[in-house]
Amino acid sequence: MVYNQYDPFPESSPLHAPAEEFEQGANQVIEETAGALNVPVLDAYSAFNGNQMTLVRVAENDVHPTPLGQQALAALLENEIKQLTLPTGAKAGASNAIVTSLASQPLSPTGNTWTAPLGKGDVTVTTPAGAVSSADNVAVTSVDPAAAAGQASKGSHVVAEFGINFQAGNTPTQAITLAYTNSAIPKDAAVYEIGANGKLVKIPDATVGKGKVTMSVLGDGDFVVVAPTPAAPKQPAPVPGATSPDTGFPWLTDAIAGALLVAFGAFVMSKSKSRK
Repeated sequence: MVYNQYDPFPESSPLHAPAEEFEQGANQVIEETAGALNVPVLDAYSAFNGNQMTLVRVAENDVHPTPLGQQALAALLENEIKQLTLPTGAKAGASNAIVTSLASQPLSPTGNTWTAPLGKGDVTVTTPAGAVSSADNVAVTSVDPAAAAGQASKGSHVVAEFGINFQAGNTPTQAITLAYTNSAIPKDAAVYEIGANGKLVKIPDATVGKGKVTMSVLGDGDFVVVAPTPAAPKQPAPVPGATSPDTGFPWLTDAIAGALLVAFGAFVMSKSKSRK
């Protein structure tokens, strides 16, 4: 596996544009070379794009990742490893797709709550006091729901996907509350965890409302929100004995007849006037 290159400079930096040009060329070479060798490419560029202020040591005039940036890179690697270790024939879940958004903040041994944008929604993580032993970071990831489309059963579709990753050795001893808001989530949706074999396992205690799901977690997991696909509107049944409306050229005959009647009327009126 190989990472592509990220642009370490935020858009506000004068170095952003030239770095973008360089990274695009370099990443194209990486894609082509890795593709020829059948080597997976981990998309660090997309994970860091727009997140340089938190994922790169910009404040220190350094182009290397911050601890949050290192965690973002680790999440990409973990997702790819999951894909490679799926049993033969298992469907790849959303957790195996390229991460398109990542939010990461430290947990507090004394308890804390933080909210951050994630994909097309927002995530709120609430940690109770004593749930973790150290202030390590937790990362919450999201991918395009289209990447998880194959997970939905017939008659349903995936409307959102998100995952949570704790640093090794700092798994919570008490449940942490994870809330994800996304306007695409309908009130009749359900939340499933993507199991190790790629199958979906419903989370019975998840709370689902219009635009929001809330659940408790005790460790890493990848989740999808699945909703019923609305049935196509039925065509109205034909009325027995009804006739089809005339369309197309049949109006032409009526138009010609009408014109002839008008012309004949004008002719009669002109003759009547001439006799007077």
